[in-house]
Amino acid sequence: MAALAGIALAGSMLVAPGVGASPTTGHAAAWGANGNGQLGDNSTTNSSVPVAVNIGGALAGKTVTAISAGLSHSCVVADGQAYCWGDSTFGQLGNNSTTDSKVPVAVNTTGALSGKTVSAISAGRHHTCTVADGQAYCWGYNGGGELGNNSTTDSKVPVAVNTAGALAGKTVIEITAGYFHTCVAASGQAYCWGYNGSGQLGDNSITNSTVPVAVNTTGPLAGRTVTAIAAGYVHTCVVAEGRASCWGENTFGQLGNNSITNSTVPVAASTAGPLAGRTVGAITAGAYHTCAAADGRAFCWGANGFGQLGNNATANSYVPVAVDTTALLNGQTVTAITAGGYHSAVLAAAPPQPPTAVNGAPGNTQVTVAWTAPADDGGSPVIDYTVTTIPGGTTCTTSSTSCVVPGLTNGTAYTFTVIARNAIGTSAPSTPSGPVTPAKQKQTASVKVPKRIKYKGKTVLLKKAVRTNAGQKAKSKVTVKPKKKKYAKVTTTKKGKVSIKTFGEKKLKVTLKLTAPATSQYTAYSYTKKWTVKKKKRS
Repeated sequence: MAALAGIALAGSMLVAPGVGASPTTGHAAAWGANGNGQLGDNSTTNSSVPVAVNIGGALAGKTVTAISAGLSHSCVVADGQAYCWGDSTFGQLGNNSTTDSKVPVAVNTTGALSGKTVSAISAGRHHTCTVADGQAYCWGYNGGGELGNNSTTDSKVPVAVNTAGALAGKTVIEITAGYFHTCVAASGQAYCWGYNGSGQLGDNSITNSTVPVAVNTTGPLAGRTVTAIAAGYVHTCVVAEGRASCWGENTFGQLGNNSITNSTVPVAASTAGPLAGRTVGAITAGAYHTCAAADGRAFCWGANGFGQLGNNATANSYVPVAVDTTALLNGQTVTAITAGGYHSAVLAAAPPQPPTAVNGAPGNTQVTVAWTAPADDGGSPVIDYTVTTIPGGTTCTTSSTSCVVPGLTNGTAYTFTVIARNAIGTSAPSTPSGPVTPAKQKQTASVKVPKRIKYKGKTVLLKKAVRTNAGQKAKSKVTVKPKKKKYAKVTTTKKGKVSIKTFGEKKLKVTLKLTAPATSQYTAYSYTKKWTVKKKKRS
């Protein structure tokens, strides 16, 4: 059945990003029927709301990147390995067992998958398949040859799909498991194997095949590169250079060619209606219907008894119809689509909301602007932000939530707006910040000096060099009046310690001055301390 990173429905499940996680990765959640534990929450209780798939065992510490739901079992890819749960009557969990599991179990890696990195997974009716290092592997039910290993014997562990024939030298990029057949997109072409009673293998026959066969390329696929593939119950569809083509059973019009006649070879889905002029990017096949995403919109065709075409009707359609956009999907861009047995789902996104709480900290001819990320990213992660000054229109762009706007005029008050951008578009500008006036910052330092200088003896004026808030070492200078060596001696060490030794002059005046030059961001620094040396009166 259909499987996507982020969404997969044949039961119902999704990948839910964790707190602070990448939107393309996270933890698995599921809902719906659970008689075989296919929700993975360590129960067999149905749920009408999403429940978290158990992450305390095999999935502990793992990051889920792809997910797929079969008839009564579910599977994920996490950290390059496959994990499954639910019904295992035919070994479709791949853990060398036929015992159902209510929590994820690791698919066996001691055989065909040893040392391999799994990148994609698809759960069919009673079998499961993966892509690992560019090759296909399957396990579970094999009565129709859907495991592709030149056998009809079920397997409780992964077996390699045969590569001695049609798949020789090919690199598999996508795999899809149907009811009793399996297909892949490999090196730009489509290949299928398994049950073929309705022509769902697309090789111009109705003969089952226990090994991959090449899908016919004399029709709409001639000279075209296949980039996506989806298997329904008994039909299959592909995207080839922006166009949808299907083959197999067509009782409900699921091939989309304005017919209800089965086809053993690919036929083009009609582009005379709402798909006219559009580029199909993704395709998914349900039980007896098909859906596609094209230019940010969703389109479906075939069986519609449960409203699975999404066009506010229940009549079947033999050609693509547009999914309704007058309500929930109004203003949304479809980014992913999937079809379950008798329902469909999309991931949809819109431009983000504007950033909030914009503020600025002044500097010399610049302002550091900061803000709070949008409360709603529109369903697509924010890529970057652009700050604009008023007046002047100076901008800066960043992926973080702060930015230094340069090239401003000191003494001029500015306000700032920020827009957020995701893959769908840009937000409206934020509410402007309050006025901020750039200027050089005052250079300061913490200075500790003695209250008085000894009439006769040694006094430490500075224990060490003074550093300013600009990071500069202040230059020290001590002036003594009258300027006679017999009255006082000043000593400065390499580390900036300043001392004075006095010899008992009554009228001695001492001045300590610290200075540091201006920088690009700070004003010049100056500090002066004066002492009059007095003989301490005896009590």
